[in-house]
Amino acid sequence: LLIRFAGLATSDPTGWSDLNSSKDWRIRYWQTEPIDLKKALEMLQYEGGFIGRFKADGTFQYIHIKDSYGSTDATLTKSDISSVNVKPSPLSELLTKMEISYRKHPAGKDYLTDVTFTNSTARTNWNIQSKENIKQVKLDAYVGDTSSDNDIPTSATSNPNDDWATYYDNIFGDIKLIVNCTIVNPKYYDLEVGDVIDFSDMHPETPYGYNSANWSGIKFMIISLNRTLGEMQITARQIT
Repeated sequence: LLIRFAGLATSDPTGWSDLNSSKDWRIRYWQTEPIDLKKALEMLQYEGGFIGRFKADGTFQYIHIKDSYGSTDATLTKSDISSVNVKPSPLSELLTKMEISYRKHPAGKDYLTDVTFTNSTARTNWNIQSKENIKQVKLDAYVGDTSSDNDIPTSATSNPNDDWATYYDNIFGDIKLIVNCTIVNPKYYDLEVGDVIDFSDMHPETPYGYNSANWSGIKFMIISLNRTLGEMQITARQIT
């Protein structure tokens, strides 16, 4: 769609190879009536579990959360940043139960598979009642796979990219840390949205008592930034 209708070059965009190798699910998509291109692209990236965007230099990139991270793009300390604000993600974003319909029937509007996906631990921890925090989801392109490991389970599997529900549970299934700060060290001015960072030698030493020790093991993805002369403001969201 991007190449045919939006003029994107045929060369692989940044992040395509990692995205293509990470995902353990498939899509099957058809369109028999005219549809707004933006609407189609947004639907496919939602069901595909990724974000597509143009970088500051005008090149296109794909962003997604990987199953694991051996390293990060940068490790920031309190000497590299200023005006730090640490807060939890809002409770309104919490998504702990989904009634999902997928494998859309090719001859109609029905779906061949239904499943209820639940994060029971989060529902207990946040005292969510039985009829609360439930979302109905209909996936028009997602078909999973022929093996049960890649179909949507009733609760999360070990790797985010195993299936659609586990991927979004990793993002919205519990409260996450959000860090807003200003980067003052020019060494890190080339960071971009989608880059993964972590923090070391920070104050406070323990963010909300999250892991009872320090910031070690908590990785964040930059979800927005603003460059100005001599500094760069970022917002980063916890992904592990």
